[in-house]
Amino acid sequence: MKKLYVCQTVYQLLLSLIKRDKNDHILFLGSWILPQQVTERLQKQPNIRIESIYQYWMRMVVLKKERLEKIMYFKQFDEIYTYMDHREIGAFLTKHKLKYHLLEDGLNFFGHPPIKQSPIYKNRLKEMIYRTAYPFVFPPGNSPMCQTIEVNDLSVIIKDYSYQDKFIEVPRTTILSTVSNEKKEMLREIFQPLPIEDSTKKKVLILTQPLYISEKSIPTMQTQKQYYASIISEYIDTHDVYLKVHPRDEVDYSDIAHIRILESHIPMELYELLGSEVVFDIVATHSSSAIEQIKNAKVRKYYKNKIIGNNKQ
Repeated sequence: MKKLYVCQTVYQLLLSLIKRDKNDHILFLGSWILPQQVTERLQKQPNIRIESIYQYWMRMVVLKKERLEKIMYFKQFDEIYTYMDHREIGAFLTKHKLKYHLLEDGLNFFGHPPIKQSPIYKNRLKEMIYRTAYPFVFPPGNSPMCQTIEVNDLSVIIKDYSYQDKFIEVPRTTILSTVSNEKKEMLREIFQPLPIEDSTKKKVLILTQPLYISEKSIPTMQTQKQYYASIISEYIDTHDVYLKVHPRDEVDYSDIAHIRILESHIPMELYELLGSEVVFDIVATHSSSAIEQIKNAKVRKYYKNKIIGNNKQ
């Protein structure tokens, strides 16, 4: 059985590296996310192909030879697994009748209402041409090419998703707790995370998200920086503040004094998987599902309703 895991984010890459067997393949479409050194180490692993998701935009409409090459690439696999079928890859697989299995991205993703699709192109003509060739399928998992949907917890799935028979449960805790020592060393070699420095003070970990991309009340990078700076100010006098920057968050927080910035390309789950014993008194976020997967957290706090100036977030 020849399997392919298609992933776009660092967290999806981590899960795919954990889940795949020796002869399985990975197609990583987040080529711009990883530092060059990590990309080079990843490429040394067997059966890894690295591309950009942008290659599945207009190029698939106008470049027939390249489109056929990608179709043939996918057809060589008996099973295809992906995490985001409501976007470009799902549209591509559905259009070309390539069956696949969906893996839940964020923890308990299907416990929330179906997400709204944002445009690929700002240019309306390009968007119309692309969508005519590759219409999106809503909601996630709804495509007739989607065979199963692997989720963390069946009990939280809401009734908005009518295709309940597709769901199968594989708890994330099971996936992360059964990683072999051999795989842990492989992950350590690829990512080479710097250890989290411990301290004797109380510690707060703040997880950022690229809110300026999706939240109307945080329209710019500067507004986002103010948002997280205001959270930091609540703790800076009483705690050591650790900032875990999201891989797609391009805001520069380096001039905020007295904080420790963790590497953006290292998922928090990887630190704990590789043995980090630093315990955080508080882990805070706007709405990241990653907060629920951090074991070494005494208290978890959500700041989705925090007010910045005249903006309520």
